[in-house]
This record gives sequence, structure tokens and C-alpha cells, in this order.
Amino acid sequence: ELQKEIDIKKLRDDAEKKRTEISDKLKKLAEALSAKYSTDSKNLSKEQKSELAAIGNNPNLTKEQKAEKRAKIMEEFSDDREKLSTDRKTESSKNSTEAKTERTMVATELKAAIQNARDVYTKNKESLNSSYENVYQDEYDKIKSQYQAVKKTGGRKKSK
Repeated sequence: ELQKEIDIKKLRDDAEKKRTEISDKLKKLAEALSAKYSTDSKNLSKEQKSELAAIGNNPNLTKEQKAEKRAKIMEEFSDDREKLSTDRKTESSKNSTEAKTERTMVATELKAAIQNARDVYTKNKESLNSSYENVYQDEYDKIKSQYQAVKKTGGRKKSK
């Protein structure tokens, strides 16, 4: 029984370790995604700023042309930012789903191992109970046969 408790404790410790690994992996992926998309977003901003500055410094363009180009650049910037945001959400969702799947798998393995340990314990308990019953019955039969043997041979003689 002590061995089963140790095995179950080991399984629980392994499951906790796996949960921690999954959480750490998910955090690292989230940080990497944040860093990647932050860098991409900053690069977009730099490109947009340089293009806007080039438009503002171009003396050959009219105010209307500059306004059109600025609007076009801002629209592209907005679209690019939206695309980055969508990509980030998709990647984050994918990582979250993978982590959830892994956690479910670990939980299932742990439940199966615990159930297996319980089944083994139940079978051993039944076997032990059966052994006790057999020993008890054997001892009872032995004592009963000795008692009958004493009763047949011994005893008082009746006087007439």
C-alpha cells in the first residue's frame, strides 16, 4: 500500500512538473510573439513616418495630392497593423489550444494511472480477504476435527 501511495505521489509530481513546463512554454511563446509583433509594428511606424516626411518635403506635390498620399499611407498602415493584430491573435490562440490539449493529455494519463493503482489495490485487498477467509476456515476445520476426535475417544464412563 505504501508503494502505491509513493507511485501515486510520483505521478502527481510528474503531472505538476508537466503543467509547469506547459505554462512556461506558453509564457515564452507569448513573450516571443509580443516581441515579434512589437518589432514589426515599430518597423511599420518608422516606414510610415519616413514616407510621410518625404511627402511633406516634396515641393512638387499640391496640398490635395499630399493629403491623398497621406490618407493612402495611413490606410495601408492601418491595414498592416490590423493584419499583425490578427496574426498575433491567431498564433496566440493556436498556442493556447496546444497547451490546453497537452494539459488534458497529462490529466488523462494521471487519471488512468490513479485508476490503475486503485484497481490493483482493490484486487490485492480482495486477494488478502480471500486468503484470510481460507486461513480462518482451515483453522476452524482443524479445531473442529480435533474436538470431534476428543469427544469420540474420551469422556466419562457411565456407571450402572
